Amino acid sequence: MKYKYYNDWEYKRAITIASTDPYRGAIELKEYLEKYPLDYTTYPYYISVLIVIGQFDTARENLDYIQTILESGVYKNDEKRNDILKYSILYSKFKLLCCEEKYKEAYDLYVANAKIIDNYDVNKIVYFLKIKLGLFEDNIEERAYLPYFYRQVIDYQESDFLHHAKKHCKDTLYGDDEAESEFVSGFPIEDVVSEIKKYIPSNRKLYHGFVDNTYFFKYDNCGSCDKKMINYIKVITFNDSNRIITMYPYLNGERFSYVDLNYMKVEDSPKVRRRSQIDKFNDRLMKSKKY
Repeated sequence: MKYKYYNDWEYKRAITIASTDPYRGAIELKEYLEKYPLDYTTYPYYISVLIVIGQFDTARENLDYIQTILESGVYKNDEKRNDILKYSILYSKFKLLCCEEKYKEAYDLYVANAKIIDNYDVNKIVYFLKIKLGLFEDNIEERAYLPYFYRQVIDYQESDFLHHAKKHCKDTLYGDDEAESEFVSGFPIEDVVSEIKKYIPSNRKLYHGFVDNTYFFKYDNCGSCDKKMINYIKVITFNDSNRIITMYPYLNGERFSYVDLNYMKVEDSPKVRRRSQIDKFNDRLMKSKKY
């Protein structure tokens, strides 16, 4: 058998699919691991995709399994692989607990393993956990000076979100702003936000982050990026809520499940029905019958 333990081509194909369609990607990775069960280093990626699509129970089952494999000493003679797998397991456990809103367990896991999993993303979420658990001293006078994310965790304000989102609006961009994408001039952001809230939270959410959900909406020609018109909006909310953290035009939204909001568009002038050749023929026929 040519590929006994892994197949690099099949693995790359599966993760490419997962990056654009996580639901299908989870199936592809599951089939890959059934074919190459000894490719233990693929499990962390499979688990991360399961978390993204909200399959928490299956993710936990695979975490328990790969934890057992690690403890069996499979990589006892390969310190680098052993450390990578250990880190991946702890990182996935931490994210899973956060997504499940088991904040106390997540914080305790971090405290016990801070030296292993501490990084920029984790460190930011730890502040979130401290706020949620009452371990962060909230000084109202200093709150306005906190970074946007922390202010919203402590006391969510939609006005603060709208101010943040309008940084992506062409009408409010400043010369030194470097928005990755921008809404077109005159984009009805407040009306769109109001409509979007009708659809969240819902089963369309993806758990791309630790404490937030991602949604995609279609709104043709809503923005641009690198001189390319964009037809999709990416919306990020706090876990299982319609408290929007940020939203901006997203170039490849068609890759994900989305809600089409194009029905919101209203023509400035009344729609004029175009007459077909058959209509014109019937008109001529009726006129001829009058005479």
